[in-house]
Amino acid sequence: MGKISLSCSVHMGNLRIVPILSRFRQTYPGVALDVRLTDEVVDLIGQGIDIAIRSGPLRSSELKSIRLYETRRVIVASQQYVAAFGIPDQPEDLTDHNWVMYSRVPETLRLAQGDQERKVPVSGSVQVDSATARLQFLRDGHGMAVVPFSDVADDISNGDLMRILPDWNLPDLSVYAVYSGDVMRSSKVKTLLDFLRAQLADIDESRH
Repeated sequence: MGKISLSCSVHMGNLRIVPILSRFRQTYPGVALDVRLTDEVVDLIGQGIDIAIRSGPLRSSELKSIRLYETRRVIVASQQYVAAFGIPDQPEDLTDHNWVMYSRVPETLRLAQGDQERKVPVSGSVQVDSATARLQFLRDGHGMAVVPFSDVADDISNGDLMRILPDWNLPDLSVYAVYSGDVMRSSKVKTLLDFLRAQLADIDESRH
């Protein structure tokens, strides 16, 4: 069936996409894969990449996208951090806490509860450009962090991490497959996109 080239962030690739691609290859062994894990925004057309997995809205009118899944963003902290610094009672208290800052999350958080909305500036002594690094610093108690629920569901379930202000909601995270219009003429690419959507459909079952 030929080759498909796909780009994805290192964290999401290792956590979710590579295992799915492995299952895809087991189902369609005739398709060769060129998988490029990078945290840089790649030029799909210039680098000849068929599909890029990205979060957030599409900015280029030259490209098309389909949404693969949505997951809630949540505020979490380790038990170690909570024991040392306490639990905020209201959104405004978040400003007084230390944060593991991630370059792709705004420094002003927008939280909603019913018809109420709060905008809260936050800052921290650790800043990272890698979601994997963010999780490591978070788990080791260096501060609170905003993370996709699907990344920490197990940590919350087993008590290692605690949700902070669970009654307040942050905007959901949407993850897209991005591609050029020409790519969709390929049946193998359509097959892979359908496979990805099916495998990721229930990634955050708590949203349903």
